[in-house]
Amino acid sequence: MSFGTVEADGSGEEVVNGTVHQDTVSLDGTELSVSSQSLGAITMTSPPGPAFPHDGLMGFFVPGSSFGESTNNWFTNLCSQPHALDECRFGLALELFTNNMNKHDGALYLGGAEHSRFLGELSVTEKHERFVFGDVIFDNQTIHSNAEIMVDSGTTVIWGPIKYVQELFDKAGMQSVLRQSNNTGSLVRTLDGFYSCDHPPSFGFQFPSLANATTARLRKSTVVSHQSRVFQIYYSALAENSSEDGGNCRASIHGTDSFGDSWIVGQRFFRGRYIDHNVEENTMGFADLQEIKKLI
Repeated sequence: MSFGTVEADGSGEEVVNGTVHQDTVSLDGTELSVSSQSLGAITMTSPPGPAFPHDGLMGFFVPGSSFGESTNNWFTNLCSQPHALDECRFGLALELFTNNMNKHDGALYLGGAEHSRFLGELSVTEKHERFVFGDVIFDNQTIHSNAEIMVDSGTTVIWGPIKYVQELFDKAGMQSVLRQSNNTGSLVRTLDGFYSCDHPPSFGFQFPSLANATTARLRKSTVVSHQSRVFQIYYSALAENSSEDGGNCRASIHGTDSFGDSWIVGQRFFRGRYIDHNVEENTMGFADLQEIKKLI
């Protein structure tokens, strides 16, 4: 199978070969278990890249995201078991970065929405296979409307089409550097952006997209939110790294040709947020964590 975002930052693609097995897979510390779960043992990747010795893939939210498109993922199989969960739903909460490296900064909640963890109501958008639709925002200006966005907790940074990321950087007055590589036999372009750490730009994503929220309102949807909400990338998450003197920061948003006009939104956006995955309703919901109100 072909597997994208093989690097930690979400870049790269490999063809993964191996054998599919079945085993009982349980969530440590709980009674949640799936018997006869399909999983793959990787034996070879092409081209050679990040090593996954004997690893398999078992996703939570995307149908067919286990090893092989014909297999259900572990969470889908868990939901099919009577009384295993109250709802076929899970949420991921990632706190903002902290200097305390021993502090646990993430939590996964199964079987419903953990309302005690987030502020207000979820901003809910419909899911379309692997994507949701949202608007890309700079300082309350829409740069890319109704953009196709993959929200991926396995990707550390944020990737977008070069033409839109370049526009973001230009609007923010940032320095940009376009790089080219040919490691896999085809030309790959990536765009990096740099800004003064003392004056971070205001980037964010709006969910649902304004177009989808308008449609939901007109159709009187009981699932999708009728109002859009902008979720800014928090400044501590926007800075991927900084220069030795701390004056110049590299943005955690990067441009690429690899995903067409789609965006891959990873953990840097997740920071400070609760992300709800409702499999029954086929939606995703977004909200700020309760802890954020202390910083406002």
